[in-house]
Amino acid sequence: MFKQTLLCVAVISSFAIPSPSIAQTETDYAYDVHGRLVKVQESTGKTRQYQYDSAHNRTSVSATASAPVANSAPTCSNVTLNIDTSSSSTSLSAVQSCTDVNNDILTASSVNAPTNGARASLVSGRINVTNIPYGITRFSRQVTDSRGGVVSSLITISRPPPVDVDPIECGSLLCLQPF
Repeated sequence: MFKQTLLCVAVISSFAIPSPSIAQTETDYAYDVHGRLVKVQESTGKTRQYQYDSAHNRTSVSATASAPVANSAPTCSNVTLNIDTSSSSTSLSAVQSCTDVNNDILTASSVNAPTNGARASLVSGRINVTNIPYGITRFSRQVTDSRGGVVSSLITISRPPPVDVDPIECGSLLCLQPF
């Protein structure tokens, strides 16, 4: 008797544990001004619509199934930053100048090593760039949407060199003249 009970519990519990391979779906609900459910739409393309009479009784339910909306990859514009001569570091949003037509959540998935010896790190949704030398520094980032779409874009940072000045005599005043 004990072996049969244990086997029965094991079989029942295997049905109760959801499989990680089951796809996750998103469901949107729409209500009318009276708070009645009028539409249920799933990301799988399945839709149910509800109609009501004047006494608020549900009179019909119609269901349709269509193909889910295909995912489009996000788009990112190249970013150009001009930083002050006195600064050798900067920080920017990892998804700055990026959009997604499906309104998926965007995250930066990687940052390539910058040119000129600068260092870039991806921390908490920001790209931190340090040790930026004078001149132009370039690197790329890769941005991913929540459904696997990927795009790369270029980030360019410009840091001008300091302007050296040489004092010259101009009458009774001391004037500064750039090289």
